[in-house]
Amino acid sequence: MAPPELAAEFAELWELWVAVQTQWRVAFGGVVGLDYGAVCATAEMMLIEVTPVVFARLQRLEGATLQRQAERTAKD
Repeated sequence: MAPPELAAEFAELWELWVAVQTQWRVAFGGVVGLDYGAVCATAEMMLIEVTPVVFARLQRLEGATLQRQAERTAKD
């Protein structure tokens, strides 16, 4: 997936975000969030340090994704 136009400081975050798109936790109600253990393992494998700032940014992306999915579900 080609990244959107991003500031250089977000390029690594985008790479991690794309890499963890198969690491969602699912329950009876649907997707509930990312599997943070898998996210950290993926980041380590990619040599990306998960700092508090990186983690917070991932959580923002996660939250936005969950919100969009909830809105789609509500429409259906």
